[in-house]
Amino acid sequence: MCSAFHGLARPTAGSFCDDARPTKDYMMPMQSYLPALLMIGMLATLVVLVVGIVSFAVNGKFYRKNSNNLMRLRVIMQGIALAIFGAIVWLATN
Repeated sequence: MCSAFHGLARPTAGSFCDDARPTKDYMMPMQSYLPALLMIGMLATLVVLVVGIVSFAVNGKFYRKNSNNLMRLRVIMQGIALAIFGAIVWLATN
């Protein structure tokens, strides 16, 4: 709050007060997009994990060819989901 107004009125964007802070209107879209992206990342991780486990159980040509790539993709998906979760926590605390 601007000390020149002594709490009586909020300064406008073009006012002379330096300590007027903008509102966090950009947070509202983030509150809906980031949890949706987190769910998509978690679901993608689950799909890659299930494909890897099923191919391991069958132990066929697909498993021998793609097992390492599937586990690498799983780790990448987990990293993306964790980064999105970290962004949600960081934005919630700031």
